Amino acid sequence: MLPENRWFIESELYATDRGNYLHIVWQVPQYLCMVIAEVTFIVTTVEFSYTQAPPRIKSFVSACYSLTQSIGNLLVVISVSALSFNNQVHEYLFFAGIMLVDTLLLVYLGSNYKYKSFEQQIDDDCNDGFNVNKNTK
Repeated sequence: MLPENRWFIESELYATDRGNYLHIVWQVPQYLCMVIAEVTFIVTTVEFSYTQAPPRIKSFVSACYSLTQSIGNLLVVISVSALSFNNQVHEYLFFAGIMLVDTLLLVYLGSNYKYKSFEQQIDDDCNDGFNVNKNTK
């Protein structure tokens, strides 16, 4: 049955629990850390790929970087759906362990890497227009 005024319907909401209240500002430090880490990693990766890749495959190296990000996101989705963690702390520790292994792998690969520099030649004697100078630092 509708009340006398047909344009308004009165309703009341009863809550038995106030719930947990956490202000949104508490997320700002986490997002700030994630943004700083992502920007630092992207800048380092792009700088490395454009200084260490031969000039003819620079776009291919950038595409490989995007592909590895896609595969990483896919692995996260698969691992979360395949491994049902009872506690979210265990899930965070799992991903922290994977990142530790990844960091150790990158330290090993970085310590054994030999730097190269690619310089563009202007003369017509060289067919591809580029010269490779191998410098070890």
